[in-house]
Amino acid sequence: MASMDAPLRAAVSALHASPTRAVVHLTGGGGAALAWLLSTPGCSATLLEATVPYAASSLSSTLAAGAPAGASPTPLPASAASAATARRLAAAAYRRAVALAVPGTDAVGVGATAALVSGAPRRGTHRVYVAARSRSGVTAYGLTLAKGAGRGREAEDALVSRLVLQALVDAGGGGAPPRELGGVPLVRPALGGGDELHVPAVYEQPDVLAALLAGRTEREGAEGGDAAEADELETVRLIQYAHCLPVKDEQAAGGVVADVGASAASLVLPGSFNPLHRGHRELLAVAAKMRPGRTAAYELSATNVDKPPLSPATLRSRVEAILATPAPHPLPPAAVLVTAAPLFEDKAHLLPGTTFVIGVDTAVRLVNAAYYGNSEAAMVASLAAVAGRGCDFLVAARWDARVGRLATLADVVLPGGPNGPFGRLFEAVPTAAFRADVSSTQIRAQGGKETG
Repeated sequence: MASMDAPLRAAVSALHASPTRAVVHLTGGGGAALAWLLSTPGCSATLLEATVPYAASSLSSTLAAGAPAGASPTPLPASAASAATARRLAAAAYRRAVALAVPGTDAVGVGATAALVSGAPRRGTHRVYVAARSRSGVTAYGLTLAKGAGRGREAEDALVSRLVLQALVDAGGGGAPPRELGGVPLVRPALGGGDELHVPAVYEQPDVLAALLAGRTEREGAEGGDAAEADELETVRLIQYAHCLPVKDEQAAGGVVADVGASAASLVLPGSFNPLHRGHRELLAVAAKMRPGRTAAYELSATNVDKPPLSPATLRSRVEAILATPAPHPLPPAAVLVTAAPLFEDKAHLLPGTTFVIGVDTAVRLVNAAYYGNSEAAMVASLAAVAGRGCDFLVAARWDARVGRLATLADVVLPGGPNGPFGRLFEAVPTAAFRADVSSTQIRAQGGKETG
């Protein structure tokens, strides 16, 4: 294995002392980077997971993990050693990092692919592509190595590994400013005559709320680089805001963007939160006790089935209000997810394995064929799709002023009955554990002031 020089050792030590939490996918080269990370004390704080998907089947499986939720399968690139493959590996690594990282850290995904010295002379170029994805966007690097330079496999792998570490260092803290990316100080001193290092291409996140509302892709918001090569970057359908990350997003007007396109949340309370009130907070706290170990979040859909889309200004103000509200003890502050997922079938595609916390009024609509174009078959298919993504519902009782009594899950007429195919999809929140006869509508009628 190539040895580490002083700048490399210092960079790795600084990385281990940072809040960066990374998943790395490497194919074709870069193994020394893992050895350098592992041989420097503190690696367990930085490296969440590393894989080497060398076989075509392994690479295909890894790339599929990085596809947007609900997206159609994308075929393998024509060449494994390509910029597109590196970016897709970074996307897969990032999604995995978001799932594994704890709140308050910076999730980073790095993908690298290379074509290096092999047993038989290589007809094509010796080349390296590395991409790093953070909440700020994607940075892509390229390196063409001079053939016939007398370097063996180990020496070429060392260059790949330096570029992998450079990508990790640049992505730490949410992403280095573009003006600082061109130096690539860990790589340039090791280059030889004829080696060509490509200036990093930065695919920044667009105004994420505007992109989510417009269904626009990251590619359309990219600055620099070849837009045609960024087709794999997905449509913005989910934004996660959190309390504890230091980087603020100008579009969030004081909120902080934790991640775009991914979330580790698995216990989600959807709503319009106009405004968030104690009933929401207490219900999420009770749900957390019923589903211990789950990561809790509020979900605000920017688009609705029977209402106009919420404006960016409205979304920002509601996100700010939720983030500014203390969580009920001992529940940690919940993240806020802003999605373009008006239907629970859509939410399940974005958040597989999630328990959705809802009121009984929402449960009634979920099983009402009138909300599916009066099609019983469409309603059943939608519920089956939710169940197929490993999702379920916790249902809280609500006071029904129309009939003057408390409505519970027992009042919901499930297809096939409680012992039918969807009986296990719904679980009641015990009224002894939660009952809050308060609604956002009432609070707005009282001038926005919560009583009690």
